Amino acid sequence: VQTCALPIYDGRTVAVHNADDPVAVAEETAEQIDVTQGGVFVLLGMGVGYLAKALTAKLEEGASLIVYEADPGIFKTALQHVDLTELLSTKRVKVLVGVDARLEQWCYRFKILTGGAVRAVKYEPALKLAPSIYNGKVKKELKEYTRNTDMNIATVQRFGLMFTNNLLESIPHIVLADGVNAVKGVFSGKPAILVGAGPSLGKNVHLLQQAKGRAVIISADTMVGYLLERGIIPDFVVSVDPQERTYEKYKGVDIPSEVALVFHPGCSDHIFKHFPGPKFVAAPSMLPYKWLQDYWSEKGSIEGDVQCQVHLGFNLAEWMGCDPITLVGMDLCYTDDLMHVKGGSYTTPDEEAGYVQRGVHTVNMFGERVRAYPSYLLYKTTFEKRIGEISGRCFNATEGGMKIEGAEIRRLADVMADWNDETLVDVPRVLRSVYAKQDVANWAALTEDVSEREREFIRLTRICTLVCRLLDRIVEHQTKNPGVTDAILVRLTHRAERLTGMVQSQWKALDLLQMVDFRLELYMSTEKTNAVDLIEDPDEKLTKQIERGQRYYGDLLHVIPTIQPGMTRLRTRLEKMRDF
Repeated sequence: VQTCALPIYDGRTVAVHNADDPVAVAEETAEQIDVTQGGVFVLLGMGVGYLAKALTAKLEEGASLIVYEADPGIFKTALQHVDLTELLSTKRVKVLVGVDARLEQWCYRFKILTGGAVRAVKYEPALKLAPSIYNGKVKKELKEYTRNTDMNIATVQRFGLMFTNNLLESIPHIVLADGVNAVKGVFSGKPAILVGAGPSLGKNVHLLQQAKGRAVIISADTMVGYLLERGIIPDFVVSVDPQERTYEKYKGVDIPSEVALVFHPGCSDHIFKHFPGPKFVAAPSMLPYKWLQDYWSEKGSIEGDVQCQVHLGFNLAEWMGCDPITLVGMDLCYTDDLMHVKGGSYTTPDEEAGYVQRGVHTVNMFGERVRAYPSYLLYKTTFEKRIGEISGRCFNATEGGMKIEGAEIRRLADVMADWNDETLVDVPRVLRSVYAKQDVANWAALTEDVSEREREFIRLTRICTLVCRLLDRIVEHQTKNPGVTDAILVRLTHRAERLTGMVQSQWKALDLLQMVDFRLELYMSTEKTNAVDLIEDPDEKLTKQIERGQRYYGDLLHVIPTIQPGMTRLRTRLEKMRDF
């Protein structure tokens, strides 16, 4: 049995493969792993590469492989002694080396390509040597990545159209609004309080009045009315959700002009209009925004790891240089069968009761058994990730909520007792000094680009309609002439192929449609590796290609009308602003 010393493992040794017949043992192990189910397989530990090679040889069109090896020395040894040419040259295989190598980016890329789940395959010698490293990758990266990615994909699938249409409606406001770049570092070293809507907030809400002027108060948008009713004026309100009902929480609420709004461009434009004071937009990675962002000044992005309003608030506090950041009302669990502080919920009692009923069991910071909505556990993970990335301090002053790793548990009164006169901060004065509200957009180019996309949608509709009609005719011809490839069938298929090529030439419009319907993104990616085109039997191949085409081009015809009215309205408004 061969051994090699691994520096990161304190000089210990391990048998990295079977000495008698390593290839046979690796192939036998690979046979026990069902790659036919597709998806992304992550091999944790590489050894000298025999198992990685065996898995690569088994990969089918719907599967990808990530090979992670923590020790560069082992990877170097593998290169010296084993032919890894196929492993390193296969596009559906990625090798990552080093303790700090991150798996998430390639997990996401391959998940989109395959459309399948992410699965871990543990290489036992590596696990024996460094269980904390490899198990840590599973716990801190793969499991969290999978949960977060599934949640993000579900969000896009549910709200993609809403996000897109909201953004198209808000583009004129976005162009004129300042970006969060304007407030970068402006409150360096000043404390910040993030106010969530958790049921424990009632224990500390009276202290927030005393915090005004001594800390930057950042509130989730759900809490605006609740705080103002109690004489507490937050400095910032953060808004993320796209639903129209989100605006309902503002109706009848008179927002003071000193309150600044930091908003995601996918929010309802009614929220933007409702705030009379400074407004700062956070640039997202959404395709509709990225499509047009070159026509206005850079706004700045703080949307990384944002799944709720307070995540955006946390990123804002760090962006502005605040230290420490204190969480209040961030329970992430239920208290007395309540999701939100009494009087601070915008859900109906029946809705809230339903959410509570569907909660999962967990424990709070006191070790007490409580229930939480499943997504709250993901929010907790994201907070812990972000807290681990910042250089400043973070306190959790949520009494009775979930324990958040990295945040020191303290009472809000004790946190505030540490402040002195040097912490005084006049937020409205600072914002007046940085709020520019300048129009620096290229209105003419912006209008023309939107007009061209609008024309592309018209062309796409016409082409997809013709493609679907041709496919129906091909099916009808096959039904009447089974197994016959005659001149009529050849002519129809050639015409369909020409039209499908014309569809792909409208790629900018297609990119926008992916945000509206995530199925199109999955389809566009998996189509490139789809085994349909490799079928040898011509009749079977044609049948599968027709089924694929009917699904894809039919979906396009379904999705385009959902975005066209918003495009037309945007173009009309931009023409007026261009000519003004």
